[in-house]
Amino acid sequence: MIHACSSDDAEKMVLLINEGADANGLTSRGKTFLRIACENGSFECVKKLIEYGVDISDKRHNRYYRRDVNKDTLAGTLCRHNRYKCLKLLMVEGGKSYVPLCNKECCNNEFKTSLDINSKNESGKTPYEIAYNEGYIGCCLDLSRHGGYLNGCDEYGHLIESEYKY
Repeated sequence: MIHACSSDDAEKMVLLINEGADANGLTSRGKTFLRIACENGSFECVKKLIEYGVDISDKRHNRYYRRDVNKDTLAGTLCRHNRYKCLKLLMVEGGKSYVPLCNKECCNNEFKTSLDINSKNESGKTPYEIAYNEGYIGCCLDLSRHGGYLNGCDEYGHLIESEYKY
């Protein structure tokens, strides 16, 4: 599964899943197959994993790894490596919850994607901030269309004050 997900071999991955491999499983180092596919930009594998019902909201995707220098969340990793197609796929096809985050006027986002796009990495950076710093404007635009903010939101969806001027 690791090799199939990292090399975008969706056919092999599907074969392994059909033979009993767990699409939601973990590697011996604790990485999910979805994270491996995302890190490597394996779009077809990400697409198939979604079709097989992999849980993209699973907190296991946001674990930090000792070898990961940036200690990014799943969405942060996608933005850091400009995996725009995978990011968009997870935000759009990965499932949405059409539950308002709160009823205050400051909240203009009507839904939250299952992918946590406002989670911060160990350095306190949101995926939007990572994409912005890397110069990946396409990722920034797509994140903002789905409720992503430069410095994120609290658990109620309220914008956290930014130290940056827009």
